[in-house]
Amino acid sequence: MPHTASESIPPQLIDEALKRVLVRRGFRASAQKQRFLEFVVQEALIGRTDRIKRYTITVDVFGRDARFDPLLDPLVRIHASRLR
Repeated sequence: MPHTASESIPPQLIDEALKRVLVRRGFRASAQKQRFLEFVVQEALIGRTDRIKRYTITVDVFGRDARFDPLLDPLVRIHASRLR
């Protein structure tokens, strides 16, 4: 069942929850995990879920050169697995 706007979580609550998660032990030790999660959450909050793709994450979050091949570079898949 789709959610209506009145059922959505206010962005402020999402930001607060994100901050609580990022200070936990598993995230404090990894700047890459922090950047990855922040990127995904922020892009979703501003309505740019179309940017949450392997290529954009690898370039914008992990600083890879724009010429890299996302099919050959497992970086995002590895970090997504670790986030889970």
